[in-house]
Amino acid sequence: MVQTRRSFNKLAFALSLAGAANSIAAINSVFGGVRLGIGSYSFRGFKLDDIAAGLSAVPMGELELESWFVEPGISTAGRGGMSPQARETLRQWRLTTSVEELRAVKKKFDDAGIHICAYNIPVDDSFTDAEIDRVFPMAQALGVNLLNVVTTLTGAERLIAPSAKYKMRVGFHPSGNLQLPGAIGTADSWRKVIALAPNFGVNPDLGGRANWGPDPIAFLREMKDRLTTLHTHDQVPLGQGQAPIKEILLMVKQEKFTFVPIIERIYRLTPEMDNVAELRKSVEYCKTVLSA
Repeated sequence: MVQTRRSFNKLAFALSLAGAANSIAAINSVFGGVRLGIGSYSFRGFKLDDIAAGLSAVPMGELELESWFVEPGISTAGRGGMSPQARETLRQWRLTTSVEELRAVKKKFDDAGIHICAYNIPVDDSFTDAEIDRVFPMAQALGVNLLNVVTTLTGAERLIAPSAKYKMRVGFHPSGNLQLPGAIGTADSWRKVIALAPNFGVNPDLGGRANWGPDPIAFLREMKDRLTTLHTHDQVPLGQGQAPIKEILLMVKQEKFTFVPIIERIYRLTPEMDNVAELRKSVEYCKTVLSA
């Protein structure tokens, strides 16, 4: 991928100088009264430093950070293929690592003028209760008060007590396979989720909007007070495909929704594409819509 690594190295060096000078001004991410963000999924295949450099180049100052960029031994391929030994190693890392390691990650982004607005982690049946509990202070060390999770209705029940204990909001992303027992991703499943706890919210994925009901916009209005973030993407740069991006952004602006639309690049990069340039196209489209 021509991302390009050379430009990333230059940006990373510039960011290190900025950090040495002790942090820079926060990058503006509010346009027309709407706060936008970018999801770290847009940087899959890259490293943590690449995210800080890339967001600075877009520029964008709000980030949803996924756990695989922080936790050892994890990749975008997911956790499903982990050996029992690797899974236990990850568990012990979560239970024993100092929160100072997470604070160091936060500082990396603070020094680049970037705010981590949400931490995203899948919570499956392999998590022990102690492991679930530990996720919350780790997220707090990153400076967030929002944990976005991929789990099931059964998993959601296990998050009630720790989320209340740490006074954190939890946003529920679609589970994936909606045929699995307790899957989350339909309007009815999210209604069940938010009924479990007052601090539980909805983190939909725009690609699954057909599962929200006959009118996706009506579903978002119904969930207005419980929306945490919306993973906002299309099969091409925003505004060039079929997703109702414009309608959603204007609704957020006009009706004063407070959730953060999280821009994600889900399509593959061809060798001639630059990731920062692709993200910039989507951000510029959003800015144009919101400036109307």
